Amino acid sequence: MPEFSIQKCSITDIDRLSSLGVETFVQAFNKQNTESNMEQYLSKSFAKRQMYSELSQPHSHFYFGMYDGQIAGYLKLNEGPVQMDLSEERSMEVQRLYILSDYHSKGLGKYLMNQAILKARSSGFTSIWLGVWELNAKAIRFYEQLGFKKFDEHSFMLGDEAQIDHLMRLTF
Repeated sequence: MPEFSIQKCSITDIDRLSSLGVETFVQAFNKQNTESNMEQYLSKSFAKRQMYSELSQPHSHFYFGMYDGQIAGYLKLNEGPVQMDLSEERSMEVQRLYILSDYHSKGLGKYLMNQAILKARSSGFTSIWLGVWELNAKAIRFYEQLGFKKFDEHSFMLGDEAQIDHLMRLTF
């Protein structure tokens, strides 16, 4: 049986987290988007200055997902005023959940999502929500299997292209 664990990230993890963010995002979305749009998004979202700002934010929490002692993905949770679309006091956002492609279908994504749910519940939140690209059918099914339900949608800019994300929520 593989061993899963979660490790909280700190400022000292900025280089690894930034490169992991780029690598997992490219693996997930490179084939469906233009090189220009990917480059625009990656250079902004995973620049060290941006990552430093996010890691320094007390209402954002990053975690490495570990598979048999190896960093295999990461999770970013937001609460309160730093949530991307909502600012609900009783809800936590999963802004990012990405797994390296070599570790797909091994259960790490489910483990990390269950850890996010546990963290939300233990912090007194009554729901957890996320945005997922409408064209990412595999991820949508994954979240639905965990009990998430679509409640809205929003526009997500990837470079100069507006894409639609389904907003999904799990209430507990």
